[in-house]
Amino acid sequence: MTITTITDCHSDLMETMIDHREQLIALASRILGARDRAEDVVQDAMLKACAARRGLCPDCPKRFACRMVRNLAIDTLRRKELENRACSRIVKDNLVDTVQADSHAQLESSQLIAVLAGTLAALPERTRNAFVLHRLEGVPQKEIAARFGLSPARIHTLIRDAGQACVQAVAREG
Repeated sequence: MTITTITDCHSDLMETMIDHREQLIALASRILGARDRAEDVVQDAMLKACAARRGLCPDCPKRFACRMVRNLAIDTLRRKELENRACSRIVKDNLVDTVQADSHAQLESSQLIAVLAGTLAALPERTRNAFVLHRLEGVPQKEIAARFGLSPARIHTLIRDAGQACVQAVAREG
């Protein structure tokens, strides 16, 4: 197995991606709402371009690079949304199932609620507040983002992280 480095790639596409890296990051940032994830997407696009056929010569390398980064950013966003929906469904299903159980299960339910409350209390304040506002009070993520002075994507990440922490705590308690 050979390792290809960026210096091994001499195509117009690679040169264009390197020359316009900041522009590509800005494009991905607008879609993802987070520079760090945008940088990862641009890096992935560059690796894909590197791994492509050596003779890859699009008519307009800059437009091709932008389309490549845009598509990867959208794919990343969709994958994150799918993960978050699945996580939310798990948390919601666990809470609904425990609340509807018999008296013995109600005791277990109160223990589960205590576990969830403890889990939420252990989270960073901003993460906890974003989760409570969105999941329990129904405040839209854009409104939370405006209140906190953060991007909607960052709020989305905080809510997802809190949901995952709750799911993991429930799983540990059995």
